Amino acid sequence: MSGIEYKLDINEDEIGRFLTDPINEQKIDSAIERTLKKTMRWVGTQTARGLAKELDVLIKSIRKRIFYKFVKSPDGKGVKIWVGLNDMHANSIGAVRQNKSGVSVRGHHFKSAFLAEANKGKSYITAFRRASSKNSSPLDEVRNNKNENNQQNPEGHKKWPRYPLKKVGVHIEEDGERYLRLQERLVEERFNTILQQELSYEFYVKS
Repeated sequence: MSGIEYKLDINEDEIGRFLTDPINEQKIDSAIERTLKKTMRWVGTQTARGLAKELDVLIKSIRKRIFYKFVKSPDGKGVKIWVGLNDMHANSIGAVRQNKSGVSVRGHHFKSAFLAEANKGKSYITAFRRASSKNSSPLDEVRNNKNENNQQNPEGHKKWPRYPLKKVGVHIEEDGERYLRLQERLVEERFNTILQQELSYEFYVKS
């Protein structure tokens, strides 16, 4: 499974001026916890919007690939933000449309592809192309993960006369990683900005 991971750690330099008294530790912990949650929500929103626009896919298709995990270490609390960058099948990009030359979805076009029902746990409609097609290309033929063979089992699908079939879609790993690496600095900046706001709230407003 491919993906990219941000790891946010607490920088004590950012909270140094609030460490003058041991009784303040609870306030600092509360501020840090709220900061982590707000940063996660911000990253999720910004990543879904920006990456969807960059790759020309549905926002919800990116949003469901974003995962969060709180972590604890001897140095304190942190959070890991993981974004999945596996291939996206045509039906995950947007509304698929059949036309004379193939299948279109948003700004993508898959020449010689056709719509058909796939069934792996549950049925859904996606786009396939015959491996024998002159337009067959690794550039837009995808699989669920790096270990899956991109072929549709013909058993039970006698209406499809020629096999194997290959799912079509987009490879997002390379473009996705490039975009997310550029956002890494912004994530750290946002985290530190929110942290200062939450610390100020705990010590100067709430109290």
